[in-house]
Amino acid sequence: MDYKTTCLQFYCLSFICVTVFSSPLLLWNNINIPNSPVSLSKVDASDIIKKDICQKIKVTNIQLNIISLPNLVNEQIYHGEDRNHVILNDAKKENSNFRFYPDVTNAYDILNSIQSLCSNIKFEVKSKISDTLNDALNQMQGLIKSTNDQKQMSTIIVLTSEQNSADVVIERQKRALVDTNVVVSDDGCMFYADQLYLSDKNNPNGPAMNYSLDAQESNCIISNDPGSNNKSDVSARLLLRWKHNASMTFDTVLTAYMSGRYWFFDSITTPDNDSFRYFAYGMHDNMQTPSKYSYACNSATFVSFNNSKYVFQNRMWISNMQFQPFNVTTNNGTTYVFGPVNYCTSFFTAGIWMGIVSSLLCLAILMFGIYMMMSVTPPGRFDDPRGKPLQIKAQE
Repeated sequence: MDYKTTCLQFYCLSFICVTVFSSPLLLWNNINIPNSPVSLSKVDASDIIKKDICQKIKVTNIQLNIISLPNLVNEQIYHGEDRNHVILNDAKKENSNFRFYPDVTNAYDILNSIQSLCSNIKFEVKSKISDTLNDALNQMQGLIKSTNDQKQMSTIIVLTSEQNSADVVIERQKRALVDTNVVVSDDGCMFYADQLYLSDKNNPNGPAMNYSLDAQESNCIISNDPGSNNKSDVSARLLLRWKHNASMTFDTVLTAYMSGRYWFFDSITTPDNDSFRYFAYGMHDNMQTPSKYSYACNSATFVSFNNSKYVFQNRMWISNMQFQPFNVTTNNGTTYVFGPVNYCTSFFTAGIWMGIVSSLLCLAILMFGIYMMMSVTPPGRFDDPRGKPLQIKAQE
């Protein structure tokens, strides 16, 4: 049995398996949906519909056009070849009719069942599927033009990702998803990714080139040569080949090493000898992960690091990445599976840390004020206005 063709499975430990699918959502409307602040964290599509449409829109009939695209990710919108499409440029304008939500869960399924969420509005739902982002944006542009020409029907046009059963984001503490396009080594190394986006270092403001992982031309090598200064380390080198089309490929070497009970990411090297380091939350991170765990991230950012300097104009992004360089296990000896997942989204976000530090600072100021007030002592003797003046000797 070929393990590379039987790995499309989803395993759990003793936890309940819950599938959570998220994608960006671009919405156009002519009914003045509130332009409320958008959370950068995951937002459930039902919350958007209930709060921004069902409760605040007074019309009784809405035509909902859903344009879906398989495997749509934020990198395609921010860094892809269509980043300067007229629709995306209009969406960036502050007072436009567009609303953009970067991370919405189960948008496709919930939008198709929107009638069950809004009993006060009658929806006419139409769905279309596009193969590429350019086709989807052109379809959206055509629908917007026809809607503006008619100037009658209340309309919402949505661009989102069509859910694919193989593209699943797993919640914390669950076994991982493994796709057929996965790099596996008998030495216990495993790597999966959806797309790689590479910025043009000569034109950093231009579109990023996107590549797909070619698992058949990639491999992983485990070596006893240390990946750091610790001579007892074991290193893993992943030789990854990415394809833009049949004639254009891009090779990278991803290096990680084991030290003690944890493994660490070192760097990604390109054929031009450019070295890239992993960045999370605006700072360098080495993916410190327990030896039998995998590391997963919806969008992993890597910044060029050469001559001891970071070049932030030269970056690459890997979408839906899952990586375990050591101790990959098998299921009944036939199928390789990732270990428990260590996610790039930490429990304490920057906002939480800011709130904690600000609260502690205010508490410290309050406690200092209370302490100073408690340390104030009243005088031991008081002057009697009906008696002789109180005389205090100089030595007192």
